[in-house]
Amino acid sequence: MYTEYRGETGERAFIIDPGKPVEIAGYDHMLRQQSLVKSPDNNEHGFDAEGISCQVGENLNTLTVRIGDARSGFETMEIDVGAFAEELLQESESPDVRVGKMAPESMAIVAEQNGHKVMVLFQRLLLIRRDGKITISSGIFDIAFTSGK
Repeated sequence: MYTEYRGETGERAFIIDPGKPVEIAGYDHMLRQQSLVKSPDNNEHGFDAEGISCQVGENLNTLTVRIGDARSGFETMEIDVGAFAEELLQESESPDVRVGKMAPESMAIVAEQNGHKVMVLFQRLLLIRRDGKITISSGIFDIAFTSGK
């Protein structure tokens, strides 16, 4: 259920299976192909779209998502990408895991708060483990959300 690539850096790539459908019931909108990359000046970066904004943390370990608008107010959710990456690596090291593309549900992080819902669906997540520490090197994700109660 995982695709792994190991180069000289020990990098592993977790890639979604593009042939499997993604369940998006319960979400109003989806933004496609967002980037999880380090900025050259190590500042936070992200995107700002209608009804949602997202800031990527400096080490790519967190996504801070704000949903809503000035009229109805904003809800802020912290998505822990670092913990998710750790789970992926632990599961991939299991002897029961087969190599292959990942099912969409295993590449998704879902958060819900006060009637607002977010699903971060990674298309690709590149990780490096060095000296027992995980570093997220990059990723591509879609983000589905509902902006109302």
